[in-house]
Parts: sequence; C-alpha cells; structure tokens
Amino acid sequence: MSEQKTENENETAGGQSAVDRRVGRILREETEMLTLTGKEIKDLAEAVGLVIAPHDYTDEMETEMTIIECPVAGVLDDNGKATHYAHVAYLSEYPEEGTFPLGEELCPKCKKPWLEHDFGVPAPTC
Repeated sequence: MSEQKTENENETAGGQSAVDRRVGRILREETEMLTLTGKEIKDLAEAVGLVIAPHDYTDEMETEMTIIECPVAGVLDDNGKATHYAHVAYLSEYPEEGTFPLGEELCPKCKKPWLEHDFGVPAPTC
C-alpha cells in the first residue's frame, strides 16, 4: 500500500519528507514536545538577561508555543529549500501558521552550525 503525501508535505532529494515551515505540519507522535506560555517564555528571556519592554501583553502571556526537535528531513524555508535546526517552535493553537526555527541553521549531515563550514558548503568531514 502506498502512502499518500498531504498537500503540506514535500519530497527532499533523499526521498525523505520535508515539512514546509510556512504550513507547520511537523507534528509527529514520537517527537517530545514542550509547551510554554508567553509568560514562561518572558520569564526565561529575563533569566538570561534580556529586558522585555513594559507593555500590556495580557493576551500574549496566555498564548502557548510548542517546541519540538526539528524533523529529520528539516523544514522548508520560504524558497522551498530544506533547512535544519536543533529545534523548531509553533503556535500551539495554530500549527498551520508555520514554524519558527530556533538557533542557528545546522548542516544536515554533521548537525554542526553552517558557520563552521566554508561558504555554507558541508565540510569534507561531514
């Protein structure tokens, strides 16, 4: 039996599925998730020394974000290129709105930041 791809899923060169960052169809049952409210995210930001400008963020404090490991095949950027990160986040209530990559883009082969490679080309040791 062949498995049909959804309209939100695309093929990468290796035949693995990649997830469109704009659509955010990244939920996988085997992926561990961490869901934080805006208030918890603000608390973490302040814990590392960031200063959040005073403003009435009442509604945003209740908004939940879910953080998961980036899918093995990566997420597609706005140009349709598969990109890889350690983690991605999405609005828990609206996963279809897209994902937010967290941290630096990683080399898909060695999982090191691209900045450790010459001109964005995988190092020979990958």
